[in-house]
Amino acid sequence: MNAQTETAKAEPIVSAPFFLRGEVLEGSDIVQRSRDLGVTFATPSIPFDKAVPPRTEVPPLLNVPVTEIIDFLIETGERLRDPGNPYMEECVERMCSTHILPASVVRNSVSYATGYLDRRVLTKELEESFPDPRALDTWVPKEDFTGRKSFVRAFAPRLIHVMPGNSPGVAVKSIAQGALVKAVNLFKMPSADPFTMVAILRTMKEIDPEHPIIRSMSAVYWRGGDDATERVLYRPQYFDKIVAWGGGDAINNVIKYLGPGFQLVSFD
Repeated sequence: MNAQTETAKAEPIVSAPFFLRGEVLEGSDIVQRSRDLGVTFATPSIPFDKAVPPRTEVPPLLNVPVTEIIDFLIETGERLRDPGNPYMEECVERMCSTHILPASVVRNSVSYATGYLDRRVLTKELEESFPDPRALDTWVPKEDFTGRKSFVRAFAPRLIHVMPGNSPGVAVKSIAQGALVKAVNLFKMPSADPFTMVAILRTMKEIDPEHPIIRSMSAVYWRGGDDATERVLYRPQYFDKIVAWGGGDAINNVIKYLGPGFQLVSFD
């Protein structure tokens, strides 16, 4: 029994790096615990100055044409489906220690989700979401029933995404949607899967380390309900909306921070 205990103590804790606008941050400052299996993993401390871009900065994707964004997302899908992708292989290996799903299911879930990174799917998504998708790229002329003329353009939002732990494939869709609306994005990874989001972003960085999509994305982990962290991040001076997945407890935890200028978009 003692020998087994010593062996267990000697096993290394799985590391979960962060991704901060193109920079991969390794570290083991904080030992975390996964919700489902109760196993431990290590993360860096959150460098808030890097995770929260100042509003004085122009959103990196603001003036990037949507067609170019779609081209990059399509190439990302191809790289994610590559069985030799080292980041996804490492991701699946690490997830086996924190997730209740077997490795084959995790791998298939991400692979299936990459079907979303298709030009027809992404174009249809924009056409169904915006009366005139051109507003994402330029000022679009409008005229109301009185003949009054105006111009409309969509402006890049600043979003916090609270990701679910039960479906690794949601990371693919969240990155794509955040990029299509040219948002500045901070992804809160779940304890069951603090790996997939960073693996996807590292794959994108390998395609083009200076691409504006890379510079508009950050992924970190903190324990949900950690007041010390959430009181810093969940503020309207930093973000416009929080996109939250989950059940009652997760949504109720977010609601208490809502107010003027900081709104909730929820999924269950």
